[in-house]
Amino acid sequence: MKNQICSLVLVIFALSCARARQVATPDPGPTCPYPSTEIIYFPYEGDCTKYWECYSGHSYLYTCPAGLWWHQEISECDYPGDFCTDGTTQTDWTETTDSTPTIGPTTTNGDLPDCTGTGDDPVYYPYPGDCTKYYECANGRLYTYNCPPDLWWHQEISECDYPGDFCVPDTRGRN
Repeated sequence: MKNQICSLVLVIFALSCARARQVATPDPGPTCPYPSTEIIYFPYEGDCTKYWECYSGHSYLYTCPAGLWWHQEISECDYPGDFCTDGTTQTDWTETTDSTPTIGPTTTNGDLPDCTGTGDDPVYYPYPGDCTKYYECANGRLYTYNCPPDLWWHQEISECDYPGDFCVPDTRGRN
């Protein structure tokens, strides 16, 4: 009886130690090229709602808005489809093209955010007059992004979201 109790205690201890190691091990993310002036995207293995963004040797983990999945082929969050199955995504990485993001000047227009002095962690700003776009400042450079179709930039949560009263589009000059 004493041996059975000791065995049970050892099994419980071993299981709790194994579980603690699993929880305590952080996900280091992908190896990001350095130096690099391109933003590179990687899918997050095992979760279709997440993706990695790499810039200048650093990786940043992002989560798509509710109900959307990371679509590696188009480098943005999209409605669920066959591009992600069983919680995994394809393992190819995609470099951005000239269309997304675009690099713009940082100080030539008073309406543009001043990215001078921004470090590795990106800083986000709404795009004036257009709820479907937003700015990102990273390492002193300004990037302009488009949200996926039917989504708007939500500054308070720093991600694209379903339209709401957090943004009022500029409709001047539109019919």
